[in-house]
Amino acid sequence: MSCNAQMARTVSSYREFPAPSGLRSHVLCLWTQCIGGPTGEYTHRVWPDACIDMVFINRDAPIVVGPWTEPSVTRFLSPEGLLIGVTFTPWMRKEK
Repeated sequence: MSCNAQMARTVSSYREFPAPSGLRSHVLCLWTQCIGGPTGEYTHRVWPDACIDMVFINRDAPIVVGPWTEPSVTRFLSPEGLLIGVTFTPWMRKEK
């Protein structure tokens, strides 16, 4: 997957996917975010969800962020960005 940097303005496309059944007691969801446009400058608001995320940005090493307990703003400066993430549950559920 790649992001289209030929757009007239910088935009973001975000999608969530359910966690595989065997991981649902630990993983809330998997997600992708694609940022593209002429400059890549994009401001993204992150709302608190008490979760920890593992995030892969383009080809960089993964980073771990969170838990998000307060709203924050992240600014992307790359002309094109692909983020792939795993959001872990803020609690541990027991399998039935």
